[in-house]
Amino acid sequence: MLKQKLKKKIQFRLPFENLETGKTINVTVFEPEDKPEADPNLLLNAATTCWEAIAHDKEADAATKLLDASGCHWVLVLAVVEYYCRHFQPGEKAEHVKFTKSRATLNKKIEQFASRVTKWEAEIHKMNSEIEAALPIEAATHIPDFPAYSVFLNVAAVMALPSMMDLTRKKDLIVFLYHLAKSSTRRAHYKELVDIIQARLNADSEQTIIDERRLKAAVKRFKREDPAGYRKSRKTAEMAVKEAAFAAYQLPPAHPVQTRRGQK
Repeated sequence: MLKQKLKKKIQFRLPFENLETGKTINVTVFEPEDKPEADPNLLLNAATTCWEAIAHDKEADAATKLLDASGCHWVLVLAVVEYYCRHFQPGEKAEHVKFTKSRATLNKKIEQFASRVTKWEAEIHKMNSEIEAALPIEAATHIPDFPAYSVFLNVAAVMALPSMMDLTRKKDLIVFLYHLAKSSTRRAHYKELVDIIQARLNADSEQTIIDERRLKAAVKRFKREDPAGYRKSRKTAEMAVKEAAFAAYQLPPAHPVQTRRGQK
């Protein structure tokens, strides 16, 4: 069991300081176990679906090709745009609510367990004191590192909060798109992102209007309100660009969709 855990690929480590002891611990976060084979197909399918919906739009077509040619691969961009525009539809919302409830249950369970651990710590210290008073043995060196474990449980409880789920809020997705463009091309490409998102919304007769001003404001507000989340989003985007998992996939021609939509 231990050997299997060591084989997991580390995504990043989070350093946390115990405010009472001053001791710093690192909480290791592993990459999801189901990442290797499932995600590429899901992302590619989502990106292809998005492209089929926006390819007839001249501005979206030009924006997608410009980003792709500049190094921001079309699969990554369009998959996130598809998720942004479709994830919050009624069908997807039901799944989101279901997953949110499961995370909330886990959060509550962790907090209850953490409370029990605090009680155990007090009981163990009391028991060890009695042992050392009655017997010629040292008990202190055998006390578990409860402060470090308590910090870990606090981190786990926070990560289990529904609000901490990756890419589940529209503002998370907007910031991630910004970082994808910036990390791969060194430019924000607000106009191109707006053209693509708006075309995808229009394809579903969505009345929402998004423009460059609103996009910039959303990114700045996110950075100000959640600097840690902003940095995490940037790191994730940089990793996605670096892996170049979809480098071999070329942008499909647009004409099949135009024919299906009855356009010339």
